[in-house]
Amino acid sequence: MAILVVDDSKAMRMIVRRELRKAGYDNVVEAENGAAALQTITGGGVELVLSDWNMPEMNGIELLNSVRDAGNRVAFGFVTSEAAVEIRLQAFEAGASFVIIKPFTSDDLAHQITLALGTGGQDDAKVAGGSEQTVAEVLEGLLGRKVLTGDAAAPRKEVARAVATYDIAGAEHHAYFVAEIPVAASLACALTRIPAGRAEEAAKAGSLAEGLDSNFYEVANVLAKMASSEHCVLRAVEVVPGGKQLPGGDAPAGWHISLDVDVEGYPKGRLGFVTI
Repeated sequence: MAILVVDDSKAMRMIVRRELRKAGYDNVVEAENGAAALQTITGGGVELVLSDWNMPEMNGIELLNSVRDAGNRVAFGFVTSEAAVEIRLQAFEAGASFVIIKPFTSDDLAHQITLALGTGGQDDAKVAGGSEQTVAEVLEGLLGRKVLTGDAAAPRKEVARAVATYDIAGAEHHAYFVAEIPVAASLACALTRIPAGRAEEAAKAGSLAEGLDSNFYEVANVLAKMASSEHCVLRAVEVVPGGKQLPGGDAPAGWHISLDVDVEGYPKGRLGFVTI
């Protein structure tokens, strides 16, 4: 019997598979959205579904509702960046066994899977992951390698920067995750084990090539909770050339996080979080 990992991001599917291997689960299959996953589940042989929440064609909750409407009681859990309480309630009301919030550990995953499959006794803790962590701790868990950080000035305007824009619930202003291209490329490459040479090329070019941009998007999505104390959702990622202002205008002096970041084996750089 297999575990089905459902996520529209190839990078995130790879990360979940990596954590499953650490937890001792090797029989894993994948689907890139709910519609493809539904076909796989209908075909049989799936013991557990690990699904993202936001996906094209059919999202995670639509998938769960379709599975349950068909009378299928396969164990089903969410692995998602959506941390809002209403999301969790909707998931449990639809029949989910658990919700794991990114970032998470292989221990989080193993514990919830054991409970969902009925092999680990009774436990009411149906929500895992998403614990309070430093930026370095989140990145180390996500990338699977050592990350060193130190306090620094804000990312430099004269350096090309990758900028993730987040919508904040109920607010007109936005939160931003800003990373100088060298470190943005390092995060993107390290996420899926792309050699450091690609990050060095991106740093010289001042841009993120195809593939690196989508990987950086996934990193920014996991870091959403660092961007604001309020619930926020990643809206877009873009590259701002050196000398140009951020999408929301010139950032104020008060960045609430600004760090030097050194991802083991990759180029260094500054990143920060600010609300404008």
